[in-house]
Amino acid sequence: MERPHSGRRQFFHAFFLGLAVLSLPFSVALMRFAGSGVFLPETQEAYYPQSADALTLIAAGRTVGGERPNCFVLCRIDPAAGEVRLCVLPPETMVEDAGRFDSAAAVWHREGGARGSEAIARVLGCRSDRWLELDADAFRRLCIVVGALDYTLEQPLVLPDGTTAITEGRQLLDGAKLALLIAYGGDDEAGRLAPAGDLLREGFVQRLPLMGENQLLSAFETAVNWGRSDLTVRDFESRRRALTHLAARPLTVELVGISGEYNDSRNTFLPSAGMLAEIAGRFGDPAER
Repeated sequence: MERPHSGRRQFFHAFFLGLAVLSLPFSVALMRFAGSGVFLPETQEAYYPQSADALTLIAAGRTVGGERPNCFVLCRIDPAAGEVRLCVLPPETMVEDAGRFDSAAAVWHREGGARGSEAIARVLGCRSDRWLELDADAFRRLCIVVGALDYTLEQPLVLPDGTTAITEGRQLLDGAKLALLIAYGGDDEAGRLAPAGDLLREGFVQRLPLMGENQLLSAFETAVNWGRSDLTVRDFESRRRALTHLAARPLTVELVGISGEYNDSRNTFLPSAGMLAEIAGRFGDPAER
């Protein structure tokens, strides 16, 4: 088995935290764009989000100067359910595009984010409303805004040279520690992505109630200015009230785990039937489930 490239390792810590910050401030950023207040006056009619307010985003991350994405995150924001659903995908995930089978990373690089996200959604049996691509530089900028995570390690992180980089127990993990944890926290690619998904979930749970409007907006604007995407201001405006409702209520964050098989060369990943069934159930519209 070949170990992932060092560039991939260095990138993961920024990517997952960056995505968490990007998705959470939808409601705050929207208020700036729409030019309205955050909360509805008590005298107005009660508002409840609809199923049409949900949005599924497929995000790709890559190293600075890297040609292909080295990780993907499926993120569905569902204001009506009060939920955010996440799934981290290996870049080697096999997809089909125009009758040709290839890795998700290869299709995304060759055909662009629109075709790449469509191919990923097709193989996973879910929808893709919008796509986003960010490189490591954009995520590092986001990490400055995010702050540390309160996290408990069940065992110390020991580097290949025998050095104990992080002790076990509850502690605050900053960007440097997160980089080491994700780079060396598993025996293979899937082993590194699984804890990364848990850290992403913790990013949503911990940082949303602690980050102010200006901080959230700064993180969102950084991602938009430094990334590639088909997200538009209209996407925010049409969901303004629904996203405000989501931000004001207790948030449930669900993470779909990674399960499947790599080929002997470690360049192809096939999701298991159970993983595909869970994704189809949690990332599709209620009418499609």
